[in-house]
Amino acid sequence: MVTDTAVIEAAAAIQSAQEIESALADKQASVDRKIEKLRADFQRDNAEQIAQAADLRQQAQALLSGRTTRKGKKPSGGEVSEQAVLADLSAHPEGTNGTDIAERLGANPVKVRAVLKNLTETSQAWERGEARGKKFYPSEAAANAAS
Repeated sequence: MVTDTAVIEAAAAIQSAQEIESALADKQASVDRKIEKLRADFQRDNAEQIAQAADLRQQAQALLSGRTTRKGKKPSGGEVSEQAVLADLSAHPEGTNGTDIAERLGANPVKVRAVLKNLTETSQAWERGEARGKKFYPSEAAANAAS
């Protein structure tokens, strides 16, 4: 036979179980919110890192796609005129090399060397030395014209 005490104890056990169930549900909801926050933070951080990696990849491709000068500057591809090269030569009568002229003019060293070759062939400039030691000088007529 069921006594009043047994019914009270059963009711108390049910109530206790419901309280535990409610506390567990609250704890689960709290854990779910924390997981969702971590997931959102991870996605945001991941998106930032992907953007940074893309920027770094672009910078690396830019560095690898073109040559750089001795001072680490990427030469421009702009045209260079004979007058600009002659003016630079006249400003450096002690002699200068093609790479330095290109750096000062912001021009491509290959294009500057082509202009220097033409200037020496037309006697508007002269050269001394070979390979990396080669220096260019203005001819007297070119130096006087620039003065």
